[in-house]
Amino acid sequence: TAVRRLRAKIEPDRTDPAHLLTVYRVGYRLVGVEPMAPRVGRRAADGLVGRDADIQALEELVEAQWLVTVTGPAGVGKSRLASAVATQTGLQVFACDLALADEPAAVARSVGEAVGIGVRMRDHDPVGAITSALATHGRCLLLFDDGDHALPTLASWLPTIQRRAPQARVLL
Repeated sequence: TAVRRLRAKIEPDRTDPAHLLTVYRVGYRLVGVEPMAPRVGRRAADGLVGRDADIQALEELVEAQWLVTVTGPAGVGKSRLASAVATQTGLQVFACDLALADEPAAVARSVGEAVGIGVRMRDHDPVGAITSALATHGRCLLLFDDGDHALPTLASWLPTIQRRAPQARVLL
């Protein structure tokens, strides 16, 4: 049974239990075990624990490079890490959630909304409008989240962003 396996692991002598006691007509009681002390360490304001080195490395990359991508499997905290770094850079951040942007027109609308302008794909040059808005802000950070499916569209825009808004940083 599970109790027998547990006793085999925690009791010095499982025939004479000292920690996991049988309480007649109630069940079992765990006694004589000290609770583990909580781990002491710096906890970031955003709840990231143990990611100090990752945050520092990503901050340095964003400072040194105009384009930085964060990659990894789903659920490892890429978005939270990127958001934490974005708030610590001191740059004006334009956060763009691309989760629902399923076509180039939707990507343009999402990015346009993030930088504070209205963009439609039927506009003559939506990328130009976006980069012009970014250029007026000087050093800023364009943070793309959930943009894996929009990479072809974003990849085609990146040279224009770099050329027309050279002080802007992109974190993808």
